[in-house]
Amino acid sequence: MESPKAPENEGERRKALEEYDIMDSLPEEDYDNITRIASQICNTPISLITLIDENRQWFKSKYGLDVNQTPREFSFCAHGMLNPKQPFIVRNSLEDPRFKDNPLVTSDPHVEFYAGISLVTPEGFALGSLCVIDDHPRDISEQQVEALRALASQVVKLLELRKLNFKLKRTEAQLKASNENLNEFANLVAHDIKTPLNNMKMLSDILLADPSLQVGEDGQLCLNMLGRSAQQAVDFVNGVLSYSKSTNFLLENKEKIDLQIFLGEIIQRAGGPSHISFQLPDVSISVFTSKIALYQILSNLIGNAIKYNDKSHGVIRIEARQEQDIYYFQVQDNGRGIPTDRVKGVFNLFYRVDPQDEQSSNSSGIGLAIVKKLIEQLGGKITVSSVPGEGTSFNFHLKK
Repeated sequence: MESPKAPENEGERRKALEEYDIMDSLPEEDYDNITRIASQICNTPISLITLIDENRQWFKSKYGLDVNQTPREFSFCAHGMLNPKQPFIVRNSLEDPRFKDNPLVTSDPHVEFYAGISLVTPEGFALGSLCVIDDHPRDISEQQVEALRALASQVVKLLELRKLNFKLKRTEAQLKASNENLNEFANLVAHDIKTPLNNMKMLSDILLADPSLQVGEDGQLCLNMLGRSAQQAVDFVNGVLSYSKSTNFLLENKEKIDLQIFLGEIIQRAGGPSHISFQLPDVSISVFTSKIALYQILSNLIGNAIKYNDKSHGVIRIEARQEQDIYYFQVQDNGRGIPTDRVKGVFNLFYRVDPQDEQSSNSSGIGLAIVKKLIEQLGGKITVSSVPGEGTSFNFHLKK
């Protein structure tokens, strides 16, 4: 018996094989279908997909054979790897000095006929082969060899797809770890910024509350401004953190939501004044989406509709409908509206419709940016239309 020699690029070849992380993996239907078809085309009782590492040839798929692997020194496929561009065919192993006393020939499975096509990666490394085996000498037609070539090509494509999937999973894990580190860093920085700001506000509150300290009107004005500025800065930091984490809501599992009940909960928590009334959809629908994300979207839009309503009888109308695989929503109010020259920027981060808001803590300019980001991550789109003095309408849709 002649043991197969190792290819000149053996070290690189084995390293390439390791990148597929496939050795000793479980059986897979896609590979098993190929070996079954190969046996049917070539009319052989056995067909194998073999992968060869340092000391063995392991069978990713086996048709007509019970064992999972054999020693590399007995491998026909390892001989074929030495010239991977050509099919390796042994028509009668009993007359071939390389194989006539091979244990795979002299005992089960009695390999007397062998035909194999090497599995060659795009980089040119032979990993193993797709082969057919019979227990008596025979021949193989050119058409059958070409069919084996085509099937071997499909095996390589499956291997490449497997490697790509593993790379994507590793990248996803790395991005997740990186994002967690970034969030941890952001929280740490935010804590370091908020601590002195909170201390400033607390100190100004103490000074204002202590009657024994005669700070005067000018002093009170300064302390009030200091307290408001510190609170505004804290709200700003919290807003930035909320925006950076907004897509994390989408990691939650989607669930079925009764919209009528859901809207009632949002309105109750919003705590609008008594002069504002709500008109809800006449017919409730069930929405299947991320509950946390939808809550962020609707609570923000409803909250703004309440906050910026300047009418003695405010009305906020919410519409929702479902068409095939899309949910459509509308949140409309009769409030003060948005100036025409300010509408275009409402979804920009840190954008305030009313410049006076920049001098107060009424708005961080972050809420609608979060709304837009969440809707787009859910496969949807949001638009706004407004008439100054008459009201504003936000329309958006989400994919199921």
